[in-house]
Amino acid sequence: MTTPAGWEQPSDADLPDLFAVVESGIGYIDFLEPTQVYNRPTETDFELADPPADYAAWLNEYPFLRVDPAGEVTVGGLQGTRLEVSNNVTDEVALFKLSDGSDYGVSYRQHSYAYILDSGDNQIIVICGPERGPNFEDFAAKCEDVLSTVEFGR
Repeated sequence: MTTPAGWEQPSDADLPDLFAVVESGIGYIDFLEPTQVYNRPTETDFELADPPADYAAWLNEYPFLRVDPAGEVTVGGLQGTRLEVSNNVTDEVALFKLSDGSDYGVSYRQHSYAYILDSGDNQIIVICGPERGPNFEDFAAKCEDVLSTVEFGR
């Protein structure tokens, strides 16, 4: 993906399982292909595991998150589901262990769209959100505009 005009790619956001672009102070779009996820058998316990077969179902069952269906989508020619995800309950909720050893999660008061796209062999997750939660509605339209230009190469 080429970085859209007015956006930048952070130096630490080009990993085998993460590609991100940000519009400084406005919002971000993260493209993820996790190889390890955190499962939470209870709200206090968690364990690393292989990615689920169905990320939408997995997110819907994840403690501390509010997940609402937001429709079927096509991004870069891939079909998928868009979910609205927010965390108004607790501090950061770790979802994935990235290849650089860091955790990827949902911060307190974060509100974003999660696009679960089927690429045939695996699922690509696109997380799109504003830097500040109250700006979600305004940023959601901008996210849609940027995602309409995405092309996935294989």
